Amino acid sequence: LYEARQTLDRGIGLFAKTSITAGSAFMFNSPVVVVARGALSGLSHADRDRVFSKAIQQLPKDTRKLFLDLARSRRGNKIDDIFQTNSMGMELGGVRHLGVVPEAARINHACRPNSYYRFDSKTLNLEVFALHNIKAGEELTFGYGYTTHPHTSRREALKNNWSFTCTCNLCMSPPTTITASDARLKRIAVIKSTLPLAFGNLPRLLKLTQELITLFEEESLVVEKPKYEEIIAYTYSQVGDEDQTRYWAGRARKGWEIIAGKGSWEARRMEALEGNVRGHPSW
Repeated sequence: LYEARQTLDRGIGLFAKTSITAGSAFMFNSPVVVVARGALSGLSHADRDRVFSKAIQQLPKDTRKLFLDLARSRRGNKIDDIFQTNSMGMELGGVRHLGVVPEAARINHACRPNSYYRFDSKTLNLEVFALHNIKAGEELTFGYGYTTHPHTSRREALKNNWSFTCTCNLCMSPPTTITASDARLKRIAVIKSTLPLAFGNLPRLLKLTQELITLFEEESLVVEKPKYEEIIAYTYSQVGDEDQTRYWAGRARKGWEIIAGKGSWEARRMEALEGNVRGHPSW
């Protein structure tokens, strides 16, 4: 479903060979190196380098080449640099780890990415899927972080952590577009920090949450959206509005089907609310 190509200014990237619909997975791979986040913190640089070198030496030849051909963004030991540059967060047995999936590590950054991933700790499988509908020929992108930061601080953070200056569509937009985006991001931060934590003020909760979802949509930030759509569904259930409860539960279900997967607990609990509003415990 995808192929690697040389880009003009971002090294090798992955591009869709065919159209990919939102929620569809296009990559299933396992990490070739996995490290518990705290496992190496107490080691000297020399011991850390020895551990990494031994791990990479044990990989099959072709897999080892995949790893060693990945990009670097820091100075120092090559293997450690590759790991730090390309690792992704994943949880195993309730413990936070970092792992490198070489195929996924080829996906470049965009501040408004079109792809996201799920990690299955039972199968050790990384599933990469489309956040939006992706057209054939479009580059596949991840958000490396800081996507909700204002433009200047976002670019500085990416430069400091990954040694590149972002040239995604948003970062290269006209100043007026960037200013409007920054204003929306600031408003998102304000709403999230002031959102009522209890259901004591339902009208205010509904107003702010619906505004937040509108801002997410205007900014093409979809990962957090189902959580707040679910909050709205439960809120309408609390006030006894069956039609609005069903509508927002349906929206949350569709969002969770993309973010968490169609068989996920998140999608199933919204399906239960959508299908039987009056019989739901929240009613």
